[in-house]
Amino acid sequence: MKKIGLIGDVHGRFSPELKRLLEISEPDFCLQAGDYSCYHVNWPTPVYFITGNHEVMNNAKAPIQDIQNGIITLPHNNIMLTAGLHNVEGVNIVALPAKPMIGVLPGPALYQQEDYDQCWAVNDKVDIFISHGCGFPFLCFVGSRQINVEDITITKLIQHLTPMYAVSGHNHLYEKKEENGIQLYRMGTNHSHIYDLITIE
Repeated sequence: MKKIGLIGDVHGRFSPELKRLLEISEPDFCLQAGDYSCYHVNWPTPVYFITGNHEVMNNAKAPIQDIQNGIITLPHNNIMLTAGLHNVEGVNIVALPAKPMIGVLPGPALYQQEDYDQCWAVNDKVDIFISHGCGFPFLCFVGSRQINVEDITITKLIQHLTPMYAVSGHNHLYEKKEENGIQLYRMGTNHSHIYDLITIE
């Protein structure tokens, strides 16, 4: 059995509370759902992260493009997941990174079409799907307005892959629910519900 920590949008801030949660739960490894920018942290356990839309913000400790191109080497226990299928300690994970950009309005996160196509082409059994934006209806407040931040194309991808778990970030609001037998984890941020734990047999 594998214990897997789920981490939401940290935006470059590795808090003492998050460290405490990791020490208490002792996961085998963690998955982080984008808007990461914690490239400088020597994590106590391996953290596999995807890019979020804010990966180019000023609080990033290293330019994400240099990491993607192999110019900058990440510290111990920082592992960036590219698009597609990854087997991590026997767990099949499909990752859909977001497209880093500045000035994104509330709503779905953007991604590269070729990354989406690579995920769609996976034919193996999938344990976990991770993306920055979320699939399936998800109501969030933006000011006084309530909007559905679902990305229907991600919903279709999740339905196609049928993972046990689908993990997302981006909206800074925690929700755990089940859709068609798939456990959805919408992760929060530093202020609330940034961490959760799942198990894979």
